[in-house]
Amino acid sequence: MKKRILIALGISLTLLLLLIIIMKFMELINFKCIFKYLFGIYCAGCGTTRMIKSLFSFQFYQAFRYNPFVFILLAMGILYALCVVFIYVKTGKVKPPSFKVLLIIIALLFIYMILRNIPGFEFLRPTILS
Repeated sequence: MKKRILIALGISLTLLLLLIIIMKFMELINFKCIFKYLFGIYCAGCGTTRMIKSLFSFQFYQAFRYNPFVFILLAMGILYALCVVFIYVKTGKVKPPSFKVLLIIIALLFIYMILRNIPGFEFLRPTILS
């Protein structure tokens, strides 16, 4: 059981470090959304980089305003990951998410992308609080 705890901690810390490295790299290259650049529309991920930067600065409401759907999805994903880690530490088994759940998430992201580009749903677009 101690070995499984160490493995879970190692994987968690590695993923956090990888996220920080990716964020710094995206900051260096001044990453821009390809959908916004090519088509002039907001994709489902627009504002996610700024959202994560705001989360690291503990500006949770600003992070939510950058991308509300991904913010909620991230919170649910963290809870799911904690459950998976708990079950792994307890039993030594890992059960991946079902394919149906992944398809539902992809469909919801697509619907969210459409909605945030429709007039009247401007509140879903990335916004900066003043």
